[in-house]
Amino acid sequence: MSVEWNNRLDRLVSGSQATILRSLEEKGPQNASTLAKHLRITPGAVTKLSDKLITNGYAQRKRDSNNLGVDHLDWHWVF
Repeated sequence: MSVEWNNRLDRLVSGSQATILRSLEEKGPQNASTLAKHLRITPGAVTKLSDKLITNGYAQRKRDSNNLGVDHLDWHWVF
């Protein structure tokens, strides 16, 4: 994790959550399955980590316009 990223995140964001945000910034919106493969964790764990990011205003869920049954997570800075 770069110094820039460490300076941008508050201390309540875990390493896994920071990795999710970095992946979203670099690759754009992604679904839980894609993020899970990248992090080598379950999609359920991604959802739990994402819920905390969303609650704290770091990320947001967006409905896939091509597949209404799929949500994508996208990063969102509120600074």
